[in-house]
Amino acid sequence: VSNAGGLGTISASLYHSKEELLEAIARTRSLTENTFCVNISMFPEVVEGEATWDFIHACCESKVPVVELSGRDPKDYVPTLKAAGCKVIHKSTAVRFAKKAEAAGVDAVSVVGYECGGAPGNDDVTTMVLIPSVVDAVNLPVIGGGGVCDARSYLAVRALGAEGAVLGTRFMATQECMLHENFKERMMQADERSTVV
Repeated sequence: VSNAGGLGTISASLYHSKEELLEAIARTRSLTENTFCVNISMFPEVVEGEATWDFIHACCESKVPVVELSGRDPKDYVPTLKAAGCKVIHKSTAVRFAKKAEAAGVDAVSVVGYECGGAPGNDDVTTMVLIPSVVDAVNLPVIGGGGVCDARSYLAVRALGAEGAVLGTRFMATQECMLHENFKERMMQADERSTVV
């Protein structure tokens, strides 16, 4: 993704230790000279043993250009990341969370509507409603997502005021994804009624 001009993202939740994440960051650097990101989900149940600080320190030590946080208030982590030269994005699922992230000093917020395949939040607000609501509520760049899977949906989130788009589920069908081919094929056969949370 980074080599194609986007912001390729490593998900820290795939790793069990700081050392494993450091290896993944080094591997990513060997694959691209372009900017990339590490996403750190700060949900304690997602990361064994609550490894958030270990992952933050791995990003700082490795001088990761961009870190995306999600799951809880980022205020305790932003100063450390900024001191290491990282740009900080915070993934939010509601206007109130985006405003809290702005108050914490992040550089941008990414917002995902209910259509997203990852963590849609508890408010069930759609992408069409959430993106312009957040754009109007904060003075930060907004990256929009939730159902973005092609050029049309990318243009839609830009028309809603987002300065960029975040895609996730769409990449599950790529050759690089480790999912079984049968699952990828099933995804490609899905229609508008196939979405489930």
